[in-house]
Amino acid sequence: MFDNLWGRYPRWSEIGLYSFAAETRVGQQANYHRVGPGWAITPMKGLDFTTSYYALFADQSVATRGAPGLFSNADSFRGHFASAVLKYKFSPHLSGHLWAEIQLPGNYYVHDEMLSFLRAEVLLTF
Repeated sequence: MFDNLWGRYPRWSEIGLYSFAAETRVGQQANYHRVGPGWAITPMKGLDFTTSYYALFADQSVATRGAPGLFSNADSFRGHFASAVLKYKFSPHLSGHLWAEIQLPGNYYVHDEMLSFLRAEVLLTF
């Protein structure tokens, strides 16, 4: 397992950053693959919209390391993941985004509860 050292930040998902914490450290990913399309559009100046879907898989059906009772150890399908990000630049010094994610766990996990994430953020730069 590769240790990211200072690279423990959300690379492509906010949910993913913490959902792997039961198997690895926060921000690390091991025994993991994602496959799927993404789409982006800029309908007007300063407004960007991106969305993506990923099917999530594990190399091995047994968790790399982790707490007992969280993993089925019977299947390698981690589940479905979808995200949407809307960004807008109000001015050269003010921007914001609305970030939404949803993850439906697969048979790799014992639980089948949907995970969701929603954040609205306003950034002031100077």
